Amino acid sequence: MNRIFCSLLFALLPRVVLAQFTGPGATADTAKQLNPEGKKPVFTLQTLRMAPLYIFEINDNAKIDATHQFPGMRPLSDSFHFAGEQHLTNIRQLTFEGKNTRPEVDPADTHIVFQSQGIKPNSCDQLYRLPIATGVPAGRISSGKGRASGAAFINGNEILFSSTESANEGACPPEPKEGFWPLDRSSTFYTADSNGKLLTPVNNGPTDFDGDAAVSPNGVNVLFTSTRTGEAELYTMSPDGSHLAPLTHESGFAGEGAYAPDGKRIAFVESHLTGRELTEYKRDILKGYFNPKGTEIYVMNADGSGLHAITHLGGVCASPCWTPDGAHIIFSSNHLDPKGHAYDLFMINADGTGLERITHGGGFNGFPTFTHDGKQLLFCSSRHATHPGDINIFVADWTQQP
Repeated sequence: MNRIFCSLLFALLPRVVLAQFTGPGATADTAKQLNPEGKKPVFTLQTLRMAPLYIFEINDNAKIDATHQFPGMRPLSDSFHFAGEQHLTNIRQLTFEGKNTRPEVDPADTHIVFQSQGIKPNSCDQLYRLPIATGVPAGRISSGKGRASGAAFINGNEILFSSTESANEGACPPEPKEGFWPLDRSSTFYTADSNGKLLTPVNNGPTDFDGDAAVSPNGVNVLFTSTRTGEAELYTMSPDGSHLAPLTHESGFAGEGAYAPDGKRIAFVESHLTGRELTEYKRDILKGYFNPKGTEIYVMNADGSGLHAITHLGGVCASPCWTPDGAHIIFSSNHLDPKGHAYDLFMINADGTGLERITHGGGFNGFPTFTHDGKQLLFCSSRHATHPGDINIFVADWTQQP
C-alpha cells in the first residue's frame, strides 16, 4: 500500500510547480479567494503543513515555475551592462524568465511587489513579492485568479492592486493585440497585506478598468486610471475608495500617473486624439485594450491644473518616474527605433529640457522606479533573456551625476 501511495504522489508532482518556502514562519501564500458566499478557502500545500515546499501553479493563472523564474538575485555580467549606461552601476538581476514588470518598492526599501507570469501558454499576470537584496523567497500577493496588476503601497505594508478575479469565473482575460496595452474591463481594486492576505475590495467601476494606482507621498490620495467615461482618464480617491474626483478631461488616453517626491506635481502619459483615431480608440477601450502610439509625457499640478507636455518625441512614451531630487523624470520610449520595437529609458528635466538616454543595447527597457532612499533604480529589461519575450527585473545603484 505504501508503495502504491508513493507512486501516485510522484506521478502527481510534475503537474505542479514547487519552490522554496515563501516567508518567515507561517506567512507563505496566505492569499485566499475573496468569498462573501462562505466557500472554502483556496487550497495550498501550507494548509497541509508541507513547508518548505510551495505551489505557485495551483489556482494561479500566472503558472510560475519559481525554481527558474525566482532562483535568487545574481550580479549581471559585464557583457549585458552596455556602454553609455553611466548612471547605472552594480546591476543585479532579480528574476530570470517569464514577464516580470511594474516593480513597486515597500516603505522600508526591503521588498518589491510586481506583476509576473510564467512562460506557459494561456497565463496572465499575478502579483508577487521578492526581497530586493536576495531575490528569494518569493510569495504571491494576489489571489491567483483573473489578471492582477498595478500594485501600490498604502498605510504602511498594505497593498492596493487591480484585478479581474471577480469576472469570467476568475479566468485570464483575453490578451490584447501585439503592441497594445491591456485595460481589462471588470478590473477593480483590492487590498491585501504584505503576506498576500486579501483584506477588502474597493469597488469603484466594476464594469470598466480601474488600475495603475500611485499613492501620494503623504498617503492621502490614490492616483489611478479609469475608463468609466469610455476613455482612459486620471482620477484621485482616498485609499478606501471615497472622495473620487477626475483630474483629466481630454479626448484620448491619460494614464500611468506618478507623483513627484513633494506630492505637488504629477507626471503621466497622454495622447490627444481626434477624428478617426479617437473613434478607433474608443472602440478599443470597449474591448479592453489601447494602442499607445503617439503617447507623450505630460506634467500637471496635483490638482489637475497647469497641464502641459514635456516630450514631443513621437512613437510611444511610457512609465514616467520622478528622480529622487524631483527635478527630472525617467521614462521609457521607442522613438529612436523606426520600427518601434526597441524601448530604452530616458531622463528629462521636469521643464522638458535636457533629454538624456539612460539605457542602451536594444530590446526592451522600461518600468523604472526608485527605492525611497534614492540610492537604487529598479527597471525591467529583456537583456540577458532566457527565452524570447522574457522581461526581467533588475536593480542598479543610481548615480545622478555620473
